Amino acid sequence: PAFQKFEAEKKEVAKLRATKPPPDLVMVPGERPGYAGQSALFFRGDPEQPKQVVAPAELSVLARNRAADIPAKNPSLPTTGRRLRYAETLTDGTHPLVARVIVNRVWAWHFGKGIVNTPGDFGLNGERPSHPELLDHLAARFVADGWSLKKLHTLIVTSAAYRQRSKRTPELDRLDPDNRLLGRMSVRRLEAEAVRDSLLAVSGVLNLEAGGPSVPTTEDYDGRGVLGIRELSTFGKPYGPLEQVPEAQGRRRSVYVAAHRSMPLSMLETFDLPVLTPNCDARKCSTVPPQSLMFLNDAAVVKHADDLTERLWKEGKNPEERVRRAFALLYAAEPTADELKLCTAFLTKQTAYFRTHGDKNWLEHVKKWDHAPDMRATAALCQALLSANRFLYVD
Repeated sequence: PAFQKFEAEKKEVAKLRATKPPPDLVMVPGERPGYAGQSALFFRGDPEQPKQVVAPAELSVLARNRAADIPAKNPSLPTTGRRLRYAETLTDGTHPLVARVIVNRVWAWHFGKGIVNTPGDFGLNGERPSHPELLDHLAARFVADGWSLKKLHTLIVTSAAYRQRSKRTPELDRLDPDNRLLGRMSVRRLEAEAVRDSLLAVSGVLNLEAGGPSVPTTEDYDGRGVLGIRELSTFGKPYGPLEQVPEAQGRRRSVYVAAHRSMPLSMLETFDLPVLTPNCDARKCSTVPPQSLMFLNDAAVVKHADDLTERLWKEGKNPEERVRRAFALLYAAEPTADELKLCTAFLTKQTAYFRTHGDKNWLEHVKKWDHAPDMRATAALCQALLSANRFLYVD
């Protein structure tokens, strides 16, 4: 009885805590008004052994050809003003790195590789740019356009380099096997977050709500990272029942999924979600069996295929129309005559199979609802189309 009373009180405490507004805090570096701290070189990097005091300044290698006047104290501000002055120095349009680094990262997002293939190292240990004049031109254009990322994206995606075909030829493979000189377009796989968001989008269930709290992740009974909530034990491991998140919340974009290093969402982790320990300057892109197995067996993928099936049945009156609509949604293209013939034949064969095969409950369901075999066949086709490289790769 005492334990039952304790459990009941825990539930009341949980209800009370649920009414507490979430903390709205952002961690930022700050300065105490009227205090100008000193920085020092540490002996062998030990913060307990400061040596000579150093004044605020730009990195020596970057300050050789330009002055960076960073005051010890700005008399017109309650703080030192160093961070404001340094921000102005970085964005005055003459800094040798800032615009080039930003442009290089945007280029890498579109082409899979940057003009400098080491986006986190523009120094002596990094790779040399493949097209230095192009990097300079884009950086200058970026600053002249008011640091507008939208204009930079537009400039890149409307270029002849971006609009090339990805078809390989023996001559190009001989001259430039890594395609560093951009004789063709490189095939790129969608990022982990884009894979999940694309599944939700083509299924017609993507929740585009902006802002708000993140979607929690936890460990399910098989040890996989899923959306949901479970209590933590004394040792920090989840235990107890798995509480599902509301359906609408679980369909939000991946940018709103909680980012826990110890508990990433399994779907995102499978498709190379960056490990931020401590930082990720370039995403890796692997092709491994678990990715294919996830599209074959994962319950979430099966649910996406079912949602897509319901959408196709609403938007297509017959199998041929549904196949055409599926290709338009998944591949942004019309199926060829052979693809259309193959898919409709698959639907016919699978529908006939599901009409007579299955357990007792399924056959009873078929008797009550004549369209059940057709929808199950369509779901099987949808899962196959979602699993294709054509859906996962940008060509």
